Amino acid sequence: MIKSADEEEQLLRSAALRNANAILLARQQAEEDLQTQMEVTRLLVNAKTIEEVADAILETLCRKLSWACAQLWRVDREAGILRRSAGWCSDALRQSDADALARVDSLKRGGGVLGRIWQEREPVWIEDMGLDDSLPRAALARTIGIKAVFGFPLIVSGEVSAIIELLSTERRPAEQSTMKMATAIGSHIGQFIERAAAEADQRKALKQLRQLQAITETALANLPLKQLYENVLSKISETVEFDMAVVLLLDDSAKELYIGAAFGANLDSLKALRVPLGESLAGRVAAERRFIMVQDAERDLSIRSELRALGFRTIFGIPLLARNRLIGVLELGSRSRRQLAIEEIDFLQLLGQQVAMAIENSSLYEKARDANRIKDRFLSVASHELRTPLTSILGWTEMLKRIDNDEIRAEAIPAIESAARTLAELIEDLLDASRIREGKLVLRREAMDLRSIVESALKTVTPAAQQRGVKLEAELPAVVPPIQGDPGRIRQVVWNLLTNAVKFTPPGRTVSARVRFDDVAATIIIEDEGEGIGSDFLPHVFTELRQEEGGRAGGLGLGLHIVKTIVDMHGGTVEAHSAGTGQGATFIVRFPVAAARAS
Repeated sequence: MIKSADEEEQLLRSAALRNANAILLARQQAEEDLQTQMEVTRLLVNAKTIEEVADAILETLCRKLSWACAQLWRVDREAGILRRSAGWCSDALRQSDADALARVDSLKRGGGVLGRIWQEREPVWIEDMGLDDSLPRAALARTIGIKAVFGFPLIVSGEVSAIIELLSTERRPAEQSTMKMATAIGSHIGQFIERAAAEADQRKALKQLRQLQAITETALANLPLKQLYENVLSKISETVEFDMAVVLLLDDSAKELYIGAAFGANLDSLKALRVPLGESLAGRVAAERRFIMVQDAERDLSIRSELRALGFRTIFGIPLLARNRLIGVLELGSRSRRQLAIEEIDFLQLLGQQVAMAIENSSLYEKARDANRIKDRFLSVASHELRTPLTSILGWTEMLKRIDNDEIRAEAIPAIESAARTLAELIEDLLDASRIREGKLVLRREAMDLRSIVESALKTVTPAAQQRGVKLEAELPAVVPPIQGDPGRIRQVVWNLLTNAVKFTPPGRTVSARVRFDDVAATIIIEDEGEGIGSDFLPHVFTELRQEEGGRAGGLGLGLHIVKTIVDMHGGTVEAHSAGTGQGATFIVRFPVAAARAS
């Protein structure tokens, strides 16, 4: 059949109109797609994280592309599943129905629509999800009226980081333009997530750097230990967002850790805690000198019961090493389950180094401060103690020059002699202390009679005891086998202890000296009924230049230090005992008989 020219023209016009309409529709679709991309881009420009704008992006996609619901799924690589992190639904679909879809536990890599997108890293479009029973959510989709589903991946550093899923209550055949546009949006959002993650890492690194700087400044501030612990531990807890920060210090002699300081709520039960090396988390960290992390600590029997009772779920132990010397352990605890990346663990170990440096600096600072304080006090006491006998000597000498009188001479000569002896003793103590520090104190060993040495020392201090009204008692065995030692130095020890006892004993009270001897040791016991020794000072009674605060007796604070040094050089021991202030004191000196005989 031959068409007329008019019919052919009409057909051509109809085809041209259809082409024009198709071009117009395509142009409109392209403009709408471009507007959708621009709107999503605007949302991303002003955001710091995807979570801030996730709901707005999902709403935009639903509104612009005519979908009933949109959901954002994040990849949980540790658990190996997808987790919904955001969702938006129009009136066409109830949010509860979308929530039901999100509760399906088969959202794993390779399974269902989302699992395929995760595995293949490509968009997936299903015209009617309810018709494919191989899909994990097919039955549920039929129940709640979901038909079409479209999902596309958000690629970050070549891997699927998240998936956006669009749902419709109507059947919808695949739309190539929408899929193409979604791919572009997925790329933009993926780039945004990658950039946001990098910026977040940079902000975190900068924050950690500032916090580390603050901790380092505290470490170098020469603070007293108590103030140091308060400042450093609070900064560390704030930095790493932990509920507990505890410093356990090493007691090397006992091979134990003890609590130096603790920061956090309800930690009083930990203060008296001592942890043997190798036991529990802190003990293992100290013994192995390495970082150790324990999760689910409340069920881990290797964790101290005190910590488990406080509800800590995650505990980290960091060795505190200063110049390769173990100082202790930094223990951090969280009541939530924590998982740290390698760089975060490195940061914690760096914090541990700073804390160790801070503790060492503070300890050195306190020692230097104490040494200066003791030195200043020693100079003050020494000048006073040396001036007193000198003043007496000069005073009596001036009196003898001006007055020639037998009675005054009879009183002056013993006083001058006594003051000169006191001065000589003080100077000898200073010289002995200097010899000890320089390692030049020498013993001249020979066979000696301990009984005669104690008797000689008693005779020497008798005048001073009588002058103070102090009674002297002695309990000496008739026969004492000779032992090896330096008689002069042992006499110095006994005389020093007796002199101290007389000095600290009030008139009318007693000072006793006893000697005991058996196959193991020769023992000298000096006991007085004097002022006693306070419990705080008792551990420091043999320390050089240390004197009890408020003590009434004079001296340089060297005598007992010299006593201990001489006894130690003889291979013996000396102990001080006192029930407290006003309860008297007992000093027990023991010399090992076997060692003495052998030498």
